[in-house]
Amino acid sequence: EDWLQNVVQALLRLEVQASEAEVYSALDQAFPAGLDPRTSTRLLSRLARSDAVHRALLVLSWHTMNRYELNCYHYSAVVDACAKASVWTRALHLLDVMAETAVEADVIVLNAAISAFEKGGQWQKALHLFRVMAQSIAESNTITFSAAISACEKSSQWTKALQLLDVMSQSKVEFNAISFNAGISACEKCGESRKALDLFNVMGHSKVESNTITFSATISACEKGGEWEEALQLFGMMGDAQVEPGTITFSALISACQKAGGWEKALWLFQVMDQHKVESNTIAFECAIIASETGGKVKGALQLLATTASANWRDLIIASRDPTHATTKKLI
Repeated sequence: EDWLQNVVQALLRLEVQASEAEVYSALDQAFPAGLDPRTSTRLLSRLARSDAVHRALLVLSWHTMNRYELNCYHYSAVVDACAKASVWTRALHLLDVMAETAVEADVIVLNAAISAFEKGGQWQKALHLFRVMAQSIAESNTITFSAAISACEKSSQWTKALQLLDVMSQSKVEFNAISFNAGISACEKCGESRKALDLFNVMGHSKVESNTITFSATISACEKGGEWEEALQLFGMMGDAQVEPGTITFSALISACQKAGGWEKALWLFQVMDQHKVESNTIAFECAIIASETGGKVKGALQLLATTASANWRDLIIASRDPTHATTKKLI
């Protein structure tokens, strides 16, 4: 194992965009008599875990040039590296090579390819591969569905995401937090607050625990849909569930209250944000300023914002979209 790790380290010491000749030379020196398939798998897997996708691809090419055996495990490792590096075109090419060389793709390599398409924003390709899997012997699992739903979420295809969740339920595939969160986020991005809340409730009746991402996405959906009371209820549920709120959570809450005219709630949330030691951002800062002006509490807001330790408010003023705002100018 130590000698193999030395080979990996030697490859990693090469330039990120090392030439084919450099990588081939290093491999020829390390394996003058060739290498067995199991060692190849370990080598490629370690390169994949090190995010060395370029070198992993060249190692795969070196195998092909020397006519060494390549199987599904080898391709899985490299397609996984492509997914992590968001190079979906390479992942697609490797699937084509597998088909041309009669290497049967299993659920692991297909899941990795769907993940690569998801990270590359290629939701159509992700769904196409998902359908191909449904017609093959490679059985879709939780990872398959989660990656496909996430692909739909990133491209704001909320109806497709919900359809996949329905198929997931009908197929009796176990849900996880990623699949639910992606579905909720897809609804949030398209302003479908009621759909997001419905899905949140379905998740609540399942065995899957909600996390910060779940609550933040649902609260953001409520903010976009003008459902400020529901947003505050969800915030209360976070405390009951002992789930820590984050910057996105508070930003959406403060924005929801400010838009609904609930300036007192908005300023209170800004204080709570500081108590939780959650770093503020431009959105929360701007909404707090607007809320203070709406409520005629400019002086109190100035004192609050100026003493809020986590706000980094002077930097936020500079980053603000409206640095000439009357209240903002007073702070400066």
